[in-house]
Amino acid sequence: MAKQKMAPREALVQILMADSMKTGFGIVGPAYRDTSNLFLAAVIRFIPVAHQNS
Repeated sequence: MAKQKMAPREALVQILMADSMKTGFGIVGPAYRDTSNLFLAAVIRFIPVAHQNS
């Protein structure tokens, strides 16, 4: 059986879930969209924050 690989963003969400994380904060943008979608699927609340230059 071939070893199944996990994307880094999937590993990040798995680790956060293992630590019982309920809320995450981050800058909204295209680079982070996939990870924030995984937060939603994992029932981790994502709170967007503004960049200091915005």
